[in-house]
Amino acid sequence: MLLRQNESAAYAIGASLYDYRWHVVAIDLAGIVIDREQVDLATPDAEAAVTGLGDGIERLRQRLDPQRMLPLIGIGPPGLVDVSSHVVKSAADLGWRDVPIGERITERTGVPCAVVNRSKAGALAAYWHIARRTVDHLIFISIGTGVSAGIVQQGRLLLGANSSAGELGHITILPDGPRCECGNHGCLQELISERAIASGARAALRRNPDSVLVETCGHHPDTLTALQVLDAAERGDAVALSVVETISGYLTVAVANLINLFNPQLIILGGPVAERSPRLVASVARSVGDRAMAYPLSVARIVGNELGPEAGAVGTAVLVLENAPRLILQLPIYR
Repeated sequence: MLLRQNESAAYAIGASLYDYRWHVVAIDLAGIVIDREQVDLATPDAEAAVTGLGDGIERLRQRLDPQRMLPLIGIGPPGLVDVSSHVVKSAADLGWRDVPIGERITERTGVPCAVVNRSKAGALAAYWHIARRTVDHLIFISIGTGVSAGIVQQGRLLLGANSSAGELGHITILPDGPRCECGNHGCLQELISERAIASGARAALRRNPDSVLVETCGHHPDTLTALQVLDAAERGDAVALSVVETISGYLTVAVANLINLFNPQLIILGGPVAERSPRLVASVARSVGDRAMAYPLSVARIVGNELGPEAGAVGTAVLVLENAPRLILQLPIYR
């Protein structure tokens, strides 16, 4: 007798914080999203973020059968995360430090939590949905308010000795570059994040006042956002294109280093910046051969993120699915 899995027999809940918005999803046993909830934060304050996430999870649970929920909630915040204590040790772009988000959500929901950096969760989602039948080695890079990477090696998420592997945003690209919040100078995050893109465009506008970006920001360059710059580049604005070309150069160096170090088969560029700029993804894919070694590069593809802003949320829910047998047997969860 042939048996197959009843994919609707249970579901997993996961959440990730993406540009001051919680994405909360429920996925079935095949990893398909069956319901979703979004919570916008008026402030990135940790207390507001915990409250908002708790509200979003509760609204989602009210619409679903509680008997079918796997007894674990996945959470994907930004920053350095200690997966063993479920604590966000540091998320500099949000001003978070030692936030016990797993404990707080468990208090609110009565359900244990697994907490992992959102980029690592994005890598799990990409592996589950895009790559696991053909790829065992991939890297997911998220570029937004910060920059981070999730690394899958031989089908398993690479965490590192204290779960901080993948802090790509804090590799040094320009030793004498701008000072980073981490205390270093010339970190990749200070060169390609949303803040860096907006800052670079504002400086360029002072030299090129004829750019369409002047109209975009209502003649107030200080209000210009990174996403407006990326949109203008897609439309061919010269100033915006110069900014994208600059950040592409920095990102290409980082991607080439990852190819040489980890020999991935697939690199996925995600987060608000890459998802808004197909031009940036194409530029990195086109130019990385100038810097990466030819042999590891020969098996590497560079693509955009097909899963969009829900990638981290789906990935944290996938983490729950991967723990499903252990949850049933009441064993410690795998992280």
